[in-house]
Amino acid sequence: MWLVCDECHTEVMISRLTRNCIEAPCPACGASMLSEDDYKIAKKAMRWNSVANWLGKLAGLFRQVETVQIHTHVKDGQVSRRILS
Repeated sequence: MWLVCDECHTEVMISRLTRNCIEAPCPACGASMLSEDDYKIAKKAMRWNSVANWLGKLAGLFRQVETVQIHTHVKDGQVSRRILS
């Protein structure tokens, strides 16, 4: 999982999205990498992704299902998703 700075686009790998990530400074430019609102939206999006992943596994029990990745991006309160196969 990655935090991406909106100012300079530096990426920081994180093992888990926690409240400690809110307002974390970018190591390159010092800007805040995650607002509290975006944190809350990201947590909801991650729950949705977990449900979608679970449903995909359930569907795989009954037929052959291709593995996909869901990339979720949250910025300024907006969520965008890309499904990659």
